[in-house]
Amino acid sequence: MKISLLLSLLLISASFILAQDSVLLTSGKTVEGKVIIDLPETGYEKIRVKSNDGKYSFKAHEFISFRKGDQKYVTLKLDQKYRIMKAMNDGYLSLYYYREGEAYDFNTKYLHKKDGTGVVVPTITFKKVMLNFLKDCPQVVKDLDNDQYKRNDIETLITDYNNCIDSNTIKAKLNLKEVANTENPAIELIDNLMMTLDGRNKELITLLKDIQTKVVQDQPVPGYLKSALKEQTANLESIKSEVAALLNSI
Repeated sequence: MKISLLLSLLLISASFILAQDSVLLTSGKTVEGKVIIDLPETGYEKIRVKSNDGKYSFKAHEFISFRKGDQKYVTLKLDQKYRIMKAMNDGYLSLYYYREGEAYDFNTKYLHKKDGTGVVVPTITFKKVMLNFLKDCPQVVKDLDNDQYKRNDIETLITDYNNCIDSNTIKAKLNLKEVANTENPAIELIDNLMMTLDGRNKELITLLKDIQTKVVQDQPVPGYLKSALKEQTANLESIKSEVAALLNSI
């Protein structure tokens, strides 16, 4: 009786361990199990998943993100290679750590904006690179010029920059309310879609911005833009319902 109970407890424990991690695939499907991050190869990076119903292997371009314990990882393309990156925060500007070359540790810092642009955080040319990359926020540029941020202040710099962008966005929306159609539900739908895409599909994001411009200006959305939206999202199951809602609203 005691042996049977012990075996049951072991099976329950094993099942819990296998289900602690999860992977969000580009198809929108989620796979749960124990995630193992393999050493990076020259041309690609991949993970393995041991789940209750089998073992799987996914290259970086096949998934959007995964959680290993409490840590989130995402896939971003850098230097023509899809890389696994360790997510350190989440905002318009985010900090990630990735593995340079074929290193095992995630210790190279990378900054990424939701518009799809990004930059490796340099050591020697930190100030010069940051001044150019963050030039859309005058106050941050001014503080950088005055040497208020060093490389070790990167998290403070990110917070200040994101606060600046949030403030500018709010002001822009307040100004738009006087001259534009900002109450249309399509605007929020498009904003949510662009945040979900997180800069990974620049062509689709550009298309969504074009549609949003028409909506904000209270102009009809041309049929060719609607057709392009349907075509570009045909295989993106993870945002299928959002796209359908957007098409119904325009």
